[in-house]
Amino acid sequence: MVKQMVCTLCPMGCQLEITGTLAGYQVKGNSCPRGQGYAIQEVTDPRRRVTSTMRVNNGNRKLVSVKSSEAIPKDRIFDVIQAISEIDLEAPIQDGAVLLANVLGIGIDMIATSQVTKKT
Repeated sequence: MVKQMVCTLCPMGCQLEITGTLAGYQVKGNSCPRGQGYAIQEVTDPRRRVTSTMRVNNGNRKLVSVKSSEAIPKDRIFDVIQAISEIDLEAPIQDGAVLLANVLGIGIDMIATSQVTKKT
């Protein structure tokens, strides 16, 4: 198996070539050691950080922006989006607050990235 990809960990955008063998993976084209780890993870366990919004009741805004505390397995992203779409929060909400702990039991939290005050 040979796969080509662009490393997105820094602005260099290294063109990577990953070869899978019985002994493991070989990565070529990376300018730094982080590229090797990135390539192997992309092949074995791709993950992405999730950003979205959640509904807020009785707030000065109807939505609060959220992000995952860590990268989520790529095959679970739509499940996470579905889970957060089913929740209505109550204002006030503080920036940095954990709004949904251990989403889907995968050990990752959804965190507020903005503040919503209570409607007056």
